Amino acid sequence: MITATLHKRLLFAVCACLWLGTNQSVAQIEVITIPEARVALKQAIQQGNLTQADNIITALFQVNPDDFDALAGEAIVALTRKDMPKARAAAKAAHSIAPAQTKWQFARLVAQTHFEQGRLPLAQLWLRRAFNSAPDAKSKAAVAKEFQAVSKLNPLSIQLSFGITPSNNVNGGSNEKVFYLGGIPFELSADSLALSGVLVSAEANLKYKLSESQKQVTSLGINLSERQAYLSSNAKASAPTVKNGDYTFASKEVYIEHRRLIFPKLGSTDFSVLAGKNWYGGEPLWDYRRLTIGQTFSIDKTSSAYLRVIKQQDFAQRASDTNTEYADVDLTYSTRVFSADRISFNLGKRWTQSTAQSSENDWSRIKLTYSLGRKVLGTGLSFSWGADRRDYDVYGLSIDGRHDKSVSLGVNAIFQDVSYFGFSPSLSIDAKRTYSNVSRFSSESVSAGFGWQSNF
Repeated sequence: MITATLHKRLLFAVCACLWLGTNQSVAQIEVITIPEARVALKQAIQQGNLTQADNIITALFQVNPDDFDALAGEAIVALTRKDMPKARAAAKAAHSIAPAQTKWQFARLVAQTHFEQGRLPLAQLWLRRAFNSAPDAKSKAAVAKEFQAVSKLNPLSIQLSFGITPSNNVNGGSNEKVFYLGGIPFELSADSLALSGVLVSAEANLKYKLSESQKQVTSLGINLSERQAYLSSNAKASAPTVKNGDYTFASKEVYIEHRRLIFPKLGSTDFSVLAGKNWYGGEPLWDYRRLTIGQTFSIDKTSSAYLRVIKQQDFAQRASDTNTEYADVDLTYSTRVFSADRISFNLGKRWTQSTAQSSENDWSRIKLTYSLGRKVLGTGLSFSWGADRRDYDVYGLSIDGRHDKSVSLGVNAIFQDVSYFGFSPSLSIDAKRTYSNVSRFSSESVSAGFGWQSNF
């Protein structure tokens, strides 16, 4: 009876006859062990002797159809021969049984086979899997660089986001139970007051490059978003007639965007035309059209500015609303400080006109954002402060018009040391206080948002 070990030795002796291309008998051939065969396989691949590698792979598979070294060798040999389906199948099989330290390399190999056949989205998916199992920061950086290179070549980009935000004011309600009109007090209804609960949001952004050259890129895009409110038990008790669906907000947008180097020394110039529609509480709210022009100013290696002008028309879909249009101008300046940190300033102004005079207003805003360039306990942190003022010269609930002032604070944390498929969890905490001479619009809110953010 032939022992298992002897069987494996005899098998590789036969294999040796095959890849030596001789008529020698088994007895005349030096018998090799499986470990020796694996060494010979690696040497054959390194030397480019693919026929010899094929024979060793065949022999290894006869002993064990799931031999890891044979699968790895088959993937490399097939890739060398440009046999992508075979290389992909072998690389996937090797990936499934690979040790934790090398699993990421076979995910990259699968990605390469998809890339070679022009399947860029699948290549990106497998690169995310490679990033997920990469053993150290250097390996992750290499995968991220490859992902970005593939992304630039892929005409289709897809961005998905999901968030859960507990808040003490999911409906944007007032924190004042009574407002005064001409000195006469009026009590606000329960659904006009701030209601606590959780906001769940989802967003998908798809963009396809129609044309691209060194000086321009033109893209067609679609934005889809929805935000659903889930009221707390306290909110339901205080406003029993209100349903979660009353605060559902959804939007659909389609746009075409053109970016061109008109002024190469300054930076790119952007043009976009957008058409959109949104719903509130399940009912149509607005149809809108938007024209945007933006200009980048590359100041130096660490600083830049962006000027944007927006013109939008909103067409009311409810009898209680009126058509409006607004012009918006904002400027953002960003620079690096203390070697790695970044600070940005945003100034904006909006002028709104309407067929109803009480809807016309001017809105001014300022925002400061500070982002740390170094991680704190494996977490990327940024802080923001903002203030804005909105003025209505004429407003039905006040003889002096309406004047709102708001202040907001925020902190955003990205837990970069925790990653899955290249996405890391994020936490944002935001607080906002609005003061208004019409108490109906005085409000305050505190919310904590949980989501996922791509690392590359």
